[in-house]
Amino acid sequence: MTLRILTLIICGLLPFSSAAQSPQNIIGKWADETDPTKQIQMTKRMDGTIYGKAIRSAQSVNAERIVFTDLVWDDRKKVYTGLLIDPGNGNAFTISITLPHPNRFEFVVKRLFLSRTFRFVRIE
Repeated sequence: MTLRILTLIICGLLPFSSAAQSPQNIIGKWADETDPTKQIQMTKRMDGTIYGKAIRSAQSVNAERIVFTDLVWDDRKKVYTGLLIDPGNGNAFTISITLPHPNRFEFVVKRLFLSRTFRFVRIE
């Protein structure tokens, strides 16, 4: 009887654990955790890749610029991989994005031996 109850509980929780890493969860509006004025709209293209566009304000020089491109979900690693385009100079960097929580994503930018992690929270 106890084993049956435990099995039912585990089976009931499995959909929630995989939903946090669903490739659809990144679509929407996000704000930088430390600077909420930095906002991004993540959108899915017809080819299945995802891109992110800066959306904060009209007075921002970087508003409406694409900052993430060619994001593809890697189901085995449970991460998105793609490119970050620096709006200031146009340089492209390889990134990986994880979703530790459905309302939060983290991306890591790596360049040679240096790396930096940024955190965004869902606003819509």
